[in-house]
Amino acid sequence: MAFPTGTIDSSMYALLQGALASGGYDSMKVYFETAFADKFSQVKWTQLYDEAAGSVYKEYRQTIGEKSVPVIARYVAYDGDAPKIGTDTIEINAKNMPRMKLAFDTNEKSMDELQKLIQQMNAMPNYSQLLEQFILNTTKLISGIHNQITYTGLQILSTGKYTSTEVNNGGGLVGLEFDFQVPADNKKKAGFGSYGSKYAWSSDSAYPIGDLLDLMQLGEDNFTPVGVIRMNKATWYVLKNHVSTRSAVAIQITGGAIDASNLSKYAVTDAQITMHLEGLGIAPIEVIDDIFTVSAFDPATRSLKKKKLRGFADNVVVASPAGKVGELQWSFPNTSFGTAANPIYVTEGGKVKIKQLIDTAAETMSFEAEFTGITVPNNVNDLLYLDISQAAS
Repeated sequence: MAFPTGTIDSSMYALLQGALASGGYDSMKVYFETAFADKFSQVKWTQLYDEAAGSVYKEYRQTIGEKSVPVIARYVAYDGDAPKIGTDTIEINAKNMPRMKLAFDTNEKSMDELQKLIQQMNAMPNYSQLLEQFILNTTKLISGIHNQITYTGLQILSTGKYTSTEVNNGGGLVGLEFDFQVPADNKKKAGFGSYGSKYAWSSDSAYPIGDLLDLMQLGEDNFTPVGVIRMNKATWYVLKNHVSTRSAVAIQITGGAIDASNLSKYAVTDAQITMHLEGLGIAPIEVIDDIFTVSAFDPATRSLKKKKLRGFADNVVVASPAGKVGELQWSFPNTSFGTAANPIYVTEGGKVKIKQLIDTAAETMSFEAEFTGITVPNNVNDLLYLDISQAAS
């Protein structure tokens, strides 16, 4: 593996080369192309979005169309004209893809520590320890890319859009928005239909099961049969612990042989609740259990601090056809500007670019991961939303 010389002591490159070779990697290029094979194949976004083929264009394309409901043919005279059908309306929404980046630095102090491995007592350097640390750092980079793809995908699924804020994108662009134009008629509030009650789920007077039945009915009325209902873990807790939910399940389990004063105290399991809901014809519920760590801006200290966030929004229930909800659209990274001193590699099937950068003035070597793309939902007409924090008027 050839490393540049003259910018940083070549012993550092020799040390890194030895570490990679000890792990069976002939070069840095081979390392990034092979080390992470299958490691991220089951990340969360792959469960909700397909991966589109890479594009040389940096635009995503969203198809928005009327539901294609076939109309029946008409009986006519043998020599009569055939009635014409209308053409379905299709809209293509094309916008620039966003770009995400993440990096880590190896500075002079850390390099000095590594070089001591060679100089002390003429001992062989601990290649396995160095390789382990290098793999750890580069894995964090690529994990960060996948985590942002997943977070963005869950925001888009649960809200119909992604908006960057000081909280979810501290240190990056704020106010960046990608709105996928979910129809207003697809967004409902608690008690919007005939089964639920006009109360937010935080009220004991609410009837969450009725709202789910109304979502199912809305899907049927709109020719979008609901195959799955998704919500995050916090919303699931509200549903399963609601007094009306627990009472309904307790009555079913006991055949009604339970005193009304004890209904809310009767212990019911998640499995019993799930069975009860499915017995009413409600689609299977998929609970999205996701927690992300972000660097959020703290105005009090004027600094970035780590904070936990959910990707799938609170107080939202999304009903849709079963299966994946869209695709990850991405652009091939540009590797034209790589040099011997600052080489560029690609990983994750060509989706992610890794830049190795030398800053001689700051005496640092950094590795920077870059990805250009975004998760794009399928026909948003098929997504139905219930806001459980507000009551329908």
